[in-house]
Amino acid sequence: MIVKKFLTVLELLLILVFVLSAAYVGFYFYQSRSGITEYEELRESIEPYEGGNEYAYNGILSQYFELYEQNNELAGWIRVTGTNIDYPVVKASDNEFYMHRDFYKSYKYCGIPFMDYQCRLKPQSDNIIIYAHNMRDGTMFKELNKYDEKAFFDEFGTLEFDTVYQTGIYRVIAAFYTSPDTFLYHTFIDMKDKDEFDGFIKTVKEKALYDTGENAEYGDKLLTLSTCSYNKNNERFVVVARQTEE
Repeated sequence: MIVKKFLTVLELLLILVFVLSAAYVGFYFYQSRSGITEYEELRESIEPYEGGNEYAYNGILSQYFELYEQNNELAGWIRVTGTNIDYPVVKASDNEFYMHRDFYKSYKYCGIPFMDYQCRLKPQSDNIIIYAHNMRDGTMFKELNKYDEKAFFDEFGTLEFDTVYQTGIYRVIAAFYTSPDTFLYHTFIDMKDKDEFDGFIKTVKEKALYDTGENAEYGDKLLTLSTCSYNKNNERFVVVARQTEE
């Protein structure tokens, strides 16, 4: 009798675990699909201009003004043509708010790419840092990790990052794995002098997984993209690029 009762309790627990697991998978799938749909709609709302920039109110680029009116924490747009990296970038007063919120500030597990709250847009900081999740469904900065192979850099070595004030093209300098505890890359935003800038670039090049043939000089504007690697505890995959006129 006791054995039978134990089996009944065990069966109920197994059923409960199954139901909770199914609910989690269903919720994750729903969040994933709704996130993909939302960002597709946001992409359709912008119309890139060719042959020069057009500006709307307060110096905002016209192609982003509609989105800016919906959320004035819009900082810009990050794009790597030919990949899934094609998203608006926001900036809050801290680095936590958008971790699991979407462009409309509603809960969304995948979050949205966000700029480090210490970065400035106008005048632009020496190094703009953007964070995003490494989502297993291929969204957000999942494909950023592909820069660990030089063949991926050879094809996608050029990034586009527009702030809401100006367009920008960047070339990848280095891609590497690191920990925020061992290399404080996220603190290099506005360099106090040439020595600090050169020291940052030197460390980045030393950590690089391969030679991109690209470098940066003091005065160049930098772009740093960061996401989780899932290889080791607290490890990040980081891509550093410099702005170019090409």
